[in-house]
Amino acid sequence: MTIDKLTLSLDEKIAYPDKMKKDKSFGYPNTMELKVGCGIVGDRFAGKGDRHICMLDTDVAKSIEGLEGLCTKKFTGNFLTTGLNYKSLKLGQKFKAGSAEIEIIQNGKKCYPECPLVMAKTPCNLSKGSAFAKVTKSGEVKLGDELIPIA
Repeated sequence: MTIDKLTLSLDEKIAYPDKMKKDKSFGYPNTMELKVGCGIVGDRFAGKGDRHICMLDTDVAKSIEGLEGLCTKKFTGNFLTTGLNYKSLKLGQKFKAGSAEIEIIQNGKKCYPECPLVMAKTPCNLSKGSAFAKVTKSGEVKLGDELIPIA
């Protein structure tokens, strides 16, 4: 289970790196600092609630590209992963990520009845290939780090 891509939701006041999406709302660092009670240091959503980290399967991220749903244009995972079976994740399950530790607090993303995909009965994999986690031990996560289950 590998972290393939790290994504940071940037505050408008942060200088944007050269290699970013056109809308300049996301950055792609090689490392992230995770902090208990805060989440990802430098992320515009840091400190807001317990859903510190959004995890998203890399194949799911590719499958939603170009879909016209409510969430598909704006939803981005902080950790894009391969090899993690999202269907088997349990609430409270913990993982070591780099020198940090995280805990699953929500498995899957909620769909909204007003979403054009839901209304058209078009499949969207966000509800099955994503999860939210909170930071339980501060530390650093690097691109390519393994997500190691903690017994």
